[in-house]
Amino acid sequence: MNISLVKFGLLVFAGLLITFIVLKPIVYNEDKYKVVIVNASEHPISSAIITGVGQNSGKIGPILVGKINDFIFIPEEDGVLAYSIKQNDRELTGVINDTLKKNEVGEVFVVVGEMYKVSIKENFDI
Repeated sequence: MNISLVKFGLLVFAGLLITFIVLKPIVYNEDKYKVVIVNASEHPISSAIITGVGQNSGKIGPILVGKINDFIFIPEEDGVLAYSIKQNDRELTGVINDTLKKNEVGEVFVVVGEMYKVSIKENFDI
């Protein structure tokens, strides 16, 4: 067996392993908190803003009927994470997480449903 071929194979394997270790947290957002806004209503969402824990998403939207949008971040401080959603000239406000911790990771769904009802879910089939 050719020693050069074995060395080359080990070098390629090491390169792939390092690439996986570096890119996995970036691709999968494993070190971040993700808020997914789901429009499960019959009206478009004109805008949404996520605030708190040292964050401000700025304007997210519009979000069409049946569509989603997300905000991915790292909480900079302990506190309350809140939403403000505008839909059909109504402002819907509420709390997403009232005990979010600095550097906490996870995923939460803010689901806007019929009759302007907003629900916060840890799981949601999109």
